[in-house]
Amino acid sequence: METALAVSQQVIVMVLIAACGVVLKKAGKITDDLKAPLSNILLYLVSPILIINSFIRPFKKSEFSLWLLSIAMSLIIQVLLIIISKLTCRRADGDRRGIDRFAVCYSNAAFIGIPLIQASLGPDGVFFLIGFICASGLFMWTYGAREVSGGRYKLNAKKILLNPSNIGAVIGFIIYILQIDVGSILTSTLQSISNINTAASMIIIGILVSNVRPKEILSEVRVFKVALLRLVLCPLLVLGLGALIMRTGIAGAKMAVMVNLIASSTPAASATAMMATIFGSDDVYAGKVVAVTTVCSVITIPAIMFLAGAVL
Repeated sequence: METALAVSQQVIVMVLIAACGVVLKKAGKITDDLKAPLSNILLYLVSPILIINSFIRPFKKSEFSLWLLSIAMSLIIQVLLIIISKLTCRRADGDRRGIDRFAVCYSNAAFIGIPLIQASLGPDGVFFLIGFICASGLFMWTYGAREVSGGRYKLNAKKILLNPSNIGAVIGFIIYILQIDVGSILTSTLQSISNINTAASMIIIGILVSNVRPKEILSEVRVFKVALLRLVLCPLLVLGLGALIMRTGIAGAKMAVMVNLIASSTPAASATAMMATIFGSDDVYAGKVVAVTTVCSVITIPAIMFLAGAVL
């Protein structure tokens, strides 16, 4: 229950930060033009550095074993979500069907999951989250990209392997395995940049939400179906998988389970709208999906966490 309370409190904090973004946008102090550069800062600088920073820790064999368990669990989750998206998102035109499937499969684990896990589970939680982020990135640039593009996207091994999160994970992993001493100055620098993540990501969400009109949302019934799948069905599936893993009696498995559950409970990835824009799909609809799932997650994330507290 302590984790559930910590996550609930952090959700409120993040909502308040996002509200600041909404107010600034409505007041005309910031514009949509801020989204692209701020997203690039988060994607290409803050996120990989935050991942690297989480690897700067003493090597422990038992912890490393749990980290591998977390990665295995993340890969299983991705495969299961792809199957669910195929079965549930079928009745729509090509563009929107692909967007729906992408939104169901890929959560905002980096922008929203990291601060939630950092606040509730600490640096250890972020360390275990790396596997989930890398697994999502791998499938996002294969299955996900092909779905959003309507099959137009051609697989590119370079893009798959050299995305910012994977680069950060490789650098961090080398530091962790070899126990490289990066020094206090570099450590402080990495930590300071990592601290930007929560505020910057939620301001972007605030800008995104401010652009959505309630009347437009209510006319898109399918958006709420996607929200139900992403925010309720997917986390419940992960919770069930986690409960099975907990029954194995693996020491410390609860940390790996909770990290994957929190990451899976977050709203549709911001990349849903970005991918739609890149591939010329319906990015307006994709923006609605991200906005609605983000708003609804304020209620669903705490609810899932309290349920997890009772089940696990």
